[in-house]
Amino acid sequence: MPEIPIDEVLPEVINRLRRGECPNEASVSSGCVLPLLQSLGWPVFKTSVVAPEYTVGSGRVDYALRGNPDAVDIFIEVKAVGNVSGQEQLFRYAFEQGVPVLILTNGEDWSFYYALGQGPYNDRRIYKLNILERDISVVQKTFMRYLSFESVRIGEARRCAEKDCGVARTRKIAKNQIPNAWITLIQSADQTLTDLIADAVEDACGHRPSLDDIQEYLQNTAKTKPTATITTSSRSPHHVRAHTASTSRSHGAGYSFGGNWISCKSAREVASESMRCLIDRDSTWPQRFMSRKHGRSRRYLSTDKYDLYPGRPDLADIYSYELEPGLWLGVNYNKSSFEKIMRLAIDVAGLQWGDDYSAEF
Repeated sequence: MPEIPIDEVLPEVINRLRRGECPNEASVSSGCVLPLLQSLGWPVFKTSVVAPEYTVGSGRVDYALRGNPDAVDIFIEVKAVGNVSGQEQLFRYAFEQGVPVLILTNGEDWSFYYALGQGPYNDRRIYKLNILERDISVVQKTFMRYLSFESVRIGEARRCAEKDCGVARTRKIAKNQIPNAWITLIQSADQTLTDLIADAVEDACGHRPSLDDIQEYLQNTAKTKPTATITTSSRSPHHVRAHTASTSRSHGAGYSFGGNWISCKSAREVASESMRCLIDRDSTWPQRFMSRKHGRSRRYLSTDKYDLYPGRPDLADIYSYELEPGLWLGVNYNKSSFEKIMRLAIDVAGLQWGDDYSAEF
């Protein structure tokens, strides 16, 4: 079978995920992983090179890749969309066989690890990307760097992984020291810092503060924890229109489909009733919505309410709402989270926020 370049395969895989065509591990493997491997030069039907269901001790890893016959170079563990578990299991397999590069994916999210690095598992993650959210050129470059057959065969992929793991580790060490360096700087009342503050104050009000006042302020700052600041961000035209329209309303929580405003008592009711409208409009919408990435570990919507709050059955019993028989919505969220959930829901439905639908939470 002729090889199709990755720049042609990748958009097809992304569209397949957006359409919700890969709801389980098997479909992620056949619809995402294997097409991408083939586009990266791997002979996916040659099981001595791309070995599926590879036995490791008493377990099995989904794929073992060999750039050369003498050793396994990469383990790939595949999960269903939305499932981000499996890290510990994958590392356990790697330790048993000495495999240097590991990949954990659910189709949308791809985590690349250098197993022979130092520190906890997350410290050995060299790259993480969501192929639906990142620029397609970045996604393609990442796959070529760590996963192309030729790069693995000549050892370049492993060298890149080892180098990137070291860079990530030193960057983390430096980042963790930033608060300590800042405290040291302000406690010492560094001359450059005090001059910058004095210049800024003078520019703001026309009067230059005394060095004693600046030093007193810095000493007090060093004793208190920094507080979060509110920053503004650019908004898309749709976001601006929706925000303007919603803030102009005076009747509180509610939503609008096609210009008809429906008042609600709470953000929870806005989300649940809006989703009922989406289900009435398209019976396939729940399955497509559930196949998309939700929270880091939580599912927003599920056929099993205990999937809404993994490891917290107490929350599942209290904060789960049955939209219809066998379909549960998590409701332990604040207003901004409900808006985020509904924006995803509207996107999956193929509608435009602010044009086809708007809401106040």
